[in-house]
Amino acid sequence: MVWMDQRPLDTSRRYLVKHASRTVPAYVTAIESRTNVETLSRDPAVTLELNSIGTVTLSFLHPIAFDPYSKNRSTGAFILIDPVTNSTAAAGMIATALAADRAEHQTEEEDWGPVTAGERQARWGHRGGVVELSGPLELIDAVERSLFSVGAVTSRIDAESEEFLLHPQMLDVMTEHEARSGLLVLLVRVLEQGPLTARVGESTIQVESEQLVDVEAGATAPGVVAAAVRRLLEAEGIFIASEGANL
Repeated sequence: MVWMDQRPLDTSRRYLVKHASRTVPAYVTAIESRTNVETLSRDPAVTLELNSIGTVTLSFLHPIAFDPYSKNRSTGAFILIDPVTNSTAAAGMIATALAADRAEHQTEEEDWGPVTAGERQARWGHRGGVVELSGPLELIDAVERSLFSVGAVTSRIDAESEEFLLHPQMLDVMTEHEARSGLLVLLVRVLEQGPLTARVGESTIQVESEQLVDVEAGATAPGVVAAAVRRLLEAEGIFIASEGANL
């Protein structure tokens, strides 16, 4: 893999892998080596920086069908995308697939036991949680679409629906239940205009109107808002590395 981003590779961050016609979320779970371009030796490394070439292990949150690059260039190549900036972080070639690790003591009976919170976290790449969103419908839709694109499993609840206004306790029960089930709950309040406000736990961000135009970067208003909410979820530990899941 050739690293093409100014920001070094971070194994705790979620990236998007564009492979053939599919885009799936993934983590770089190991950096096997970095190539010394002068001696062509493979040296140990903890990250990859701009123009570095390295061998890494990718862990996908959803399965893909591929061929080794040596057999098929089209289905053996990929690019790595930073979901926050939407820029190309790296380009790579697939060498082989690795078998998923399984606990040696796991029995057939345990295979059919209840699904744990840790297993959901490892599969989806995030913990359950509640994101309170208030603002224009276009921006709220952009946040939901952005989370969907990186593989988050979300549930959208209209906090202003007549049913919940009449029985507010039902809203609390439903929100808590879905979050405990591992879903990322979007608790939505639509406003006709104004900034978008996002709250996770005790942390709140507000994207003001002057932040919604970034001519130099060519960003759109929905894109700016969606990126800000994703950064909030990363900062609050909702998005997690797959190896950090508590199984």
